[in-house]
Amino acid sequence: MSNGKGKFVVDENTGFLFVNELKEESKNEKMPDFSGVVNINGDQLQIAAWKRKSEKNGKGFLTLRISEQHTNTKNEKTDYRQNKNQKQRDEFSF
Repeated sequence: MSNGKGKFVVDENTGFLFVNELKEESKNEKMPDFSGVVNINGDQLQIAAWKRKSEKNGKGFLTLRISEQHTNTKNEKTDYRQNKNQKQRDEFSF
């Protein structure tokens, strides 16, 4: 929901997805169809979703990617799963 300052406040373990208007303008098939934010256990992350269709039965479904929020430099974006796995490895390093 909005905090009155034009930004969305994401409660813990909830999120928002919005239609990616940039994809509609650019026709780039690699861009997500939807993007937004999600709060997982207090960490605010980015979420992206792509519309797909099953080759077996033709039914539609969404594929998702969750990553840390973008920074000003594209190279600083880190996939949430990689970051989580690194934290787990650090905890068990000998």
